[in-house]
Amino acid sequence: TGNLEIPGGNVNRPAPPILRLGDLVLSKTFLDKKEKILTPEFRLATMMGFVPSQKIIKAILTEKPYPIRMMFIQGGNPLLSYANARETFEALKKLEFLAVSEIFLTPTAQLADLVLPAATHFEFDDIGHLGLPHGFILARPKIVEPKGECWPDSKILNELGKRLGYSEFFWKEMRDCLDEILKPAGLNYEEFKSLTILRGNWTYRSYEKNGFRTPSGKVELYCQQLKEWGFPPLPSYQDPPEWELLVSEESSSYPLIFTSSKDPYFFHSAYRNIPFLRKHSPEPLVSIHPETASRYGIHDGEWVVIETKRGSIKQKARLDPEIHPKVVILSFGWWFPERKDLELSGWKESNLNILTSNDPPYEPLLGSTSLRAVPCRIYKSSS
Repeated sequence: TGNLEIPGGNVNRPAPPILRLGDLVLSKTFLDKKEKILTPEFRLATMMGFVPSQKIIKAILTEKPYPIRMMFIQGGNPLLSYANARETFEALKKLEFLAVSEIFLTPTAQLADLVLPAATHFEFDDIGHLGLPHGFILARPKIVEPKGECWPDSKILNELGKRLGYSEFFWKEMRDCLDEILKPAGLNYEEFKSLTILRGNWTYRSYEKNGFRTPSGKVELYCQQLKEWGFPPLPSYQDPPEWELLVSEESSSYPLIFTSSKDPYFFHSAYRNIPFLRKHSPEPLVSIHPETASRYGIHDGEWVVIETKRGSIKQKARLDPEIHPKVVILSFGWWFPERKDLELSGWKESNLNILTSNDPPYEPLLGSTSLRAVPCRIYKSSS
């Protein structure tokens, strides 16, 4: 339509001349150890250097293709963020050793054998937007020293790698890592701090000279690379995994569909322990169409039970005439740090991943699970 690579249009910003993230983490170095890769069937996930979370959980529980006896978690809260939270709980309990690096004592951290205090992003030198397709990076120097024994996650990994006998892959100090990233640009981190931002060579309509970074050099709606890998080269619609529940005799048992939305006051499952944010968003809300709520005798502000084949949770009703009468929209990532009377700060009271499945079918390239369009039923809570 003529809107690619023009001012105000969809612009692809080339990255600045720095060390590519894949080269930094030596991703190609470890591809020869295919027998160690947990999920080689998910080709794109393997290329990107990660394993679908549900496959880790199932490997812990089944000990196939090999046992996983310990886990180190950084920047995550799997009890709230992984599909099928109950199975995740059982897997983490089965580990011989669980370590968590955290800023706050989340439900997952409470389950750990060892909690390492992490530094906040204000307390260490960093490079912003590194590895993201934004066409620039930012200098993010620390503004205060870490409290107590807090370390940045990067320092923890760097020191752990050296102590496990892999010193050749790590750095004496993390400043050396930052300098190595910036070296192709002719900078070190101290110089970058003064520069504050480093952009790539941004030009409009660059494709007229160089084409696009695709095998054909053109915009590819039909992906030849996917076809060569044995996957469909074009997107197509497929019913969600449990869609048959809505069109079968069981549809009367689970007549509604749940999805989820992002709460603007929180980041995933983080910061439920911040009073200022809880003042603005004090409780988990489930959005329901007024006609649907009336059918089930539910009023605005009442606690509602949402139930699927895997379990049930409670969230507070918020009536919304803008959503479809067959759809309910749940809040994600809720736990209650103020509830000392509940196991692991109430990790399962309102956690929508109590309701989700981590079973196949999975998305074939990345191994993703289906976390939306889940058949459910609702009713007013008795307590």
